[in-house]
Amino acid sequence: MNTVIPLPTYSNDELANRSLPDLMVLMIGDEDRVPRNLIEECARRGDAMTEYLTRLVEDSNDWQAEISSGEWWLRLHAVMILGLIPSEAAGLLLVKFMRRMSREEDDNLQDWLAGYWPALFRNKPESALPALRELSEDRAADWYIRAGAIEAYVAASHSMGSDGVEQ
Repeated sequence: MNTVIPLPTYSNDELANRSLPDLMVLMIGDEDRVPRNLIEECARRGDAMTEYLTRLVEDSNDWQAEISSGEWWLRLHAVMILGLIPSEAAGLLLVKFMRRMSREEDDNLQDWLAGYWPALFRNKPESALPALRELSEDRAADWYIRAGAIEAYVAASHSMGSDGVEQ
């Protein structure tokens, strides 16, 4: 017997009235079924959300430790949210996420995000690019994340014109 699990739904008004911790609880509970309007509401929070998501990267807890499925999915959703926020702080935090994934050897998360890095950095200001370039040149980082950084850096530089890529 096939059991269909209904997708969660939230009204935009309901989400707008939730606190940042409440939005995180929803995402953890919804795991891989988070509705798009929940991601968009988080991104709408801009700088406050960026600051809140910093905890996921800077938390000293070992990423290799046992976590719930929802907590793992929260990391992926956090990257997608940051990709929607058009700020330098969001871009720099994306680079920190990339570094953390590399350091923790989280190949699973890297696989899910591979190929999306250029899109995630597309709306970031030029001031976020030096950190991305530094990551691409950092031989201590694994090749997989460095390749994603190079891909994002080249795409962002290309969109800024020929002056965007340093020699």
